Amino acid sequence: MANRIQIRRDTSERWTEINPLLMEGEMGWENDTRKAKMGDGINNWNDLPYITVSGGFVLF
Repeated sequence: MANRIQIRRDTSERWTEINPLLMEGEMGWENDTRKAKMGDGINNWNDLPYITVSGGFVLF
């Protein structure tokens, strides 16, 4: 049986407007900017940092 992981996605404007709480480990993707954030179950979207890559490592 195959497993599927689905990432929440919307435009940056809608993410900012709705400002949802992402559960711990839940990822949100901005379709227009191609940026992502990872939820911690505590902070809403607007308070989370974008995921960045530095030297091959993913930084939160």
